[in-house]
Amino acid sequence: MFGQAYLSTMLWQIENVSSAFLFGSIHYSYLKIWPSVSDYTVEVFENSKHVYGEVDYSNSVTYNQFMHCIEQNNISFLTNKFSDKIDDNTFLDKYLILRAKQQNKTTNPLESIETHCQTAKILYGTDYLSENQPESDSNDENNFIYEYNCGKFDYATAMGMWHGFQKVYGTEVWMENYAMDMKRHREMAKRIHQALIENPNDKFFFIMGVLHLIGSDTVISVLENDYYYTINRILTDRKKQKTILNCKEDYGSGISHFDDPDQQAFWIVSFSSKIQDFSKSV
Repeated sequence: MFGQAYLSTMLWQIENVSSAFLFGSIHYSYLKIWPSVSDYTVEVFENSKHVYGEVDYSNSVTYNQFMHCIEQNNISFLTNKFSDKIDDNTFLDKYLILRAKQQNKTTNPLESIETHCQTAKILYGTDYLSENQPESDSNDENNFIYEYNCGKFDYATAMGMWHGFQKVYGTEVWMENYAMDMKRHREMAKRIHQALIENPNDKFFFIMGVLHLIGSDTVISVLENDYYYTINRILTDRKKQKTILNCKEDYGSGISHFDDPDQQAFWIVSFSSKIQDFSKSV
């Protein structure tokens, strides 16, 4: 019934507490994403008291700690300048953290700098990305954003992305990164649980990459299995969203740009390349 009447959002609610939501972000300009999210997503963000992102690189101390970390590990091409301002190119997750600060909300990280540095060492410890930068393709980028905005991200999409990662990096790096992601999920889930225990009556908005929320072995599964929370994905009125975004009727039919293995590999490399611009992400 829901598949016919509703469209999935990238928002999940933790049911056991007063008001806590998980929001799945992607590393693109907020101008291409935030105006298209459901009214309810905007509402719960605006009403939240505490906003958490993965890591806040708009904080100068955090930025300098990460720069020191990557310099110590010779990850030389991650060299973006510090920025704590919003412009047209600001990634969605960073925009939400800066917006929260403007509204005098409490902002905190879900991960440590050490964890992010370890992730960078795995992804950029090889020469693959520096030698295989994908060509910019606005059509591919628009397709990706369209599928995100129209709620097409699901378990099959996540698995397709993981298979693409393995194709790009090879099995050894894939396994190392998978283990690192499991560590990250446990760390994020633990910090979420601690925040909810400390302030059970407050309103929370937790932001992380959408692939940390969809698939198997996610932040959601850790919260459910280790901390016994009940978590449900929020649905929105499909008719309204379809009109705004021009979402096609093939939603839910399994048709996706990510069904193509070459497309999967392209987006893995593209995602990794965008992560290099860490000063524009949280």
